[in-house]
Parts: sequence; structure tokens; C-alpha cells
Amino acid sequence: IQFEWMPVYDTVGEYHYIMSEVAGNDSSINYDSTIYNVTVTVTLDEENNRYVASAKYFTANGEEISIPVFQNTTKQTPPPTPVDPD
Repeated sequence: IQFEWMPVYDTVGEYHYIMSEVAGNDSSINYDSTIYNVTVTVTLDEENNRYVASAKYFTANGEEISIPVFQNTTKQTPPPTPVDPD
């Protein structure tokens, strides 16, 4: 997964994001339209004086998952039409 930006957290709190795949322009691929909700919890590690972020991922119906997965498929192309040798 490639992100266009990554936040730098400097405040303790909970942050909410929506994650989805940006479809490409290859007409032979069915791009996955799954949407995930991401909750990032930021805490302060006082011993090391730094912020620590941890993420949890959820499906659209609220089920927590370990890792979001986008599964693209290849479109089926019809078999070629046989050519009559006559």
C-alpha cells in the first residue's frame, strides 16, 4: 500500500481514517472497492518523550481485522470465435 501522505502525530488522541483502493485504468482488472475504517491511537511514551501511534482496522460493518487486504481480479475474456476454414 502506498500512501500519499503520512501524518506526524504530536498530540495524544484518537484519529479516524477511511482506507480504500484507488482504481487504476487497466480495463482487464476488476478493482476491489472494499472500504476499511482505521483508528489510530496516539499515546505519549513519557520515558522516551515521544509519541507512539498504533492502528486498528475495521471492515465497513465494524468487524476488527488484523490487516486490510485489497483483492483485485482479472476480468474473464471470452474465448476467441473459431474461424471457419472454408
